[in-house]
Amino acid sequence: MDRRTRILTGLNISDSAGVEIGALDKPLVTRDMGKVLYVDHADTATLRKKYQEDAGVRADAIVDVDGVWGTNTLLEAVGGRKVDYALASHVIEHVPDLITWLKEVESILAPGGQIRLAIPDMRYTFDCLRRETVFSDVLPAYIARARRPMPRELMDFVYNAADVRSDLLWHKPAKKAVSRKLYTFADTAQLGEASMRGEYHDVHCWTFTPASFARLMNEIGAAGLSNLACRAFTDTPIGATEFYISLAVCPMKNALPWAQIERAARPNPTSDLLRLFLTRLHPRLLRPKLARFGSRYCPSLLERARHALRA
Repeated sequence: MDRRTRILTGLNISDSAGVEIGALDKPLVTRDMGKVLYVDHADTATLRKKYQEDAGVRADAIVDVDGVWGTNTLLEAVGGRKVDYALASHVIEHVPDLITWLKEVESILAPGGQIRLAIPDMRYTFDCLRRETVFSDVLPAYIARARRPMPRELMDFVYNAADVRSDLLWHKPAKKAVSRKLYTFADTAQLGEASMRGEYHDVHCWTFTPASFARLMNEIGAAGLSNLACRAFTDTPIGATEFYISLAVCPMKNALPWAQIERAARPNPTSDLLRLFLTRLHPRLLRPKLARFGSRYCPSLLERARHALRA
């Protein structure tokens, strides 16, 4: 199953209206698939100029933006329209005020509408040396109604961002997989001072694992700051760097408790230790025994060990 299928499964794209936030040059839903509005932090011309020198973005392929979400609200950006779904891939970790962002995305949903998110798993990205975001991190940004990354989040990103191969992080501790940090302490201090002067720098404000995201959403909901419940959850696939969440407004009969998702996503130390042990066996000896053991007792462990051998 490819990532687009994972994100869109269950949505009737052709017969519904939706919003995709931050699509840039890789929209999950194209206009020929259904009625979709593209929203970003700037208009099309500004985005194409901004990403002209970025090797990871095809500037000429950036979608035509329908609504700019800047100092206004998302509801204003889409002209007051209500939609059946909202999509955001690798966006939520960038937003300066996570709680308000969730509230605004919720505000554009029609009854029964859904939010589909693809979120980077910090354990397998350049965020691997940072700690997981907790409720006390996002609360000050919400109180301040932050419109740019807070100095603490910006400096934490710059100081800890690592040069790393995500495939190595699947079978090595983060500190052993990291070759170097991307920025120096001088860079951290410089950008921190720039942030204090009001400059905007785009960074990963927040860092998540599937378990920590579930825990954070549970606390946000318990504080009465969100009405969103989990409709579906897909843990980070083996060898991948992201997980998937489907949200909908409460009350919902089929909602999954956040605490249940946190327990399901939490890694099993015994399985991890066994996986590490198996990756150190000689492949010729391992594969026949692993196939017999794994297929009978632990299919997920079999898949993890096979991935580790390929890496």
